[in-house]
Amino acid sequence: MVLVDSGGRVFGRVSVVDLMVAVVLLAVLAIVVKLFVLGGPETWVYVEVQLCERNPNPMYTGLVKCGQSMPLFADAVSRGDVVYLGDAPVGEILEVDSFPVLSDLYDINLRVRLKAEIDENSRVFFDNSELKAGSNIRLDTGRTSVVGVVSRLSLNSLSEVQPKFTSKNVALVLYSVRPWLADSINVGDRDVDFKNDMVYAVVSGKSVLPAEVFTLTDDGRVLREYNPLFNDVLLNVSVMARVERGRLMYRGSEIKVGGRILVLAGENAINGTITDVW
Repeated sequence: MVLVDSGGRVFGRVSVVDLMVAVVLLAVLAIVVKLFVLGGPETWVYVEVQLCERNPNPMYTGLVKCGQSMPLFADAVSRGDVVYLGDAPVGEILEVDSFPVLSDLYDINLRVRLKAEIDENSRVFFDNSELKAGSNIRLDTGRTSVVGVVSRLSLNSLSEVQPKFTSKNVALVLYSVRPWLADSINVGDRDVDFKNDMVYAVVSGKSVLPAEVFTLTDDGRVLREYNPLFNDVLLNVSVMARVERGRLMYRGSEIKVGGRILVLAGENAINGTITDVW
């Protein structure tokens, strides 16, 4: 039997031109399925995620309370947890920071390795959504499902999404506090992330002075006096400040003279005014 007859038909049945068109169409279909159904080529990416909460109003998709999660979320995720899409493992939680911003709220940040897809424009996709700084993401570990906002993304290494810290000494003053509060603050009190056993701040120095008050006399003079019922407390605190876009941050507040930061040292919530940084 002749493979191609004089009419250009294969085995006398199919036109060579029709066969070539069919092959081209099948190739195009394969490319479309790969890119839009199966996705682009897969690779491991490293992502830092700040946990948030879902908006209680179903009409809005934006997340709320980012950096202010309840303690149950700090206990729900751990280093080594596997991330799933359906039943398929697609990633792993590499690091967890649970930084208390108030006595009952935590700023929880995860560093995660995920199996993502890269399209022809070098965009990164996970769970059919583009991954980039500011985008929402959902992570399912089997035990719990959490949502958050992507703060950093790297195609290269974990170190590129890890936070940068620097040690600073901060002078704080607490004006007109009760003596019992002044007495309860001790040198050596620490602000600790117990989940990761990381010390974020240590009270390194303390002075207690009578609280100053200023009164205006009838003749217009200003007198400096002391209130025996209150104290001014001067503290030196060594802190691990997080470097964010050139700014020094602690518990979400910028460290600068005249500003205020909250330090949970020992059993106390110290909210002081910054008088010096070095």
